[in-house]
Amino acid sequence: MEKEYYQPTTEEWAEMAEQAKKMYIDSFETTYLNVVDPKLEESLVSLREKHKESMLKYSDLVRNIVPAETEEENIQQQENKYYASMFYTEDLKVAFCLYELRIMYEYKYFEIKLNELGRLAFEKWNESYRWKDTLINFKNQGINLSSLTNFQYLDEYRRVNNALKHSGNVVTKKIKNIKEFSTHKVFHIGQLKPFYERVKDAPSNFISELSTVAYNRLWPDEESNNIDHEFELFDDQEIEF
Repeated sequence: MEKEYYQPTTEEWAEMAEQAKKMYIDSFETTYLNVVDPKLEESLVSLREKHKESMLKYSDLVRNIVPAETEEENIQQQENKYYASMFYTEDLKVAFCLYELRIMYEYKYFEIKLNELGRLAFEKWNESYRWKDTLINFKNQGINLSSLTNFQYLDEYRRVNNALKHSGNVVTKKIKNIKEFSTHKVFHIGQLKPFYERVKDAPSNFISELSTVAYNRLWPDEESNNIDHEFELFDDQEIEF
């Protein structure tokens, strides 16, 4: 004899779907599964050690150089200085590329999560990766993204990401008002490192707050159980890479 399974009614299916939606948005993933960053940090640790050696070698060659007595000695001195300088500057270029990759990876993942949240929370959602469209999409749902705590840091993150992708090595007018880039015409690690350290938590904090706002928008009479982040106050400390 076959078992008889209970078939939920249409109303019960709708209620279960509603509860599942509540649970998903209330516990929306805000900590990114960043598989790239551990590898990047590992590479940076190794690069830092190599850079220390390059710095010592370069400074010793410059500081301890004595007048060459022969043309052969002069050529050797110039060759040593050239290679020491090349390795020293090459370390900085590699470090810059690693931080550039960090910023681009994390912002792309943020864009995906932002659209996922909008698509799952709201029936009328026009998925787009254009920032202006995203602002309009949420505004149509009664949510003003610019009012969120980390919007300023997130917007700076977005503009620098776009500049790195589209402007080559040039610091464009669109990011000149960001303090790390206000006095230089081209990108370099001395700007990108402190910028990243200052705003790196902005995407995840922004998504976390937004998921709570979306929940409260959809179910205003219920309280979200999502734990509010204690939003970090970003400092200006500059750290050697």
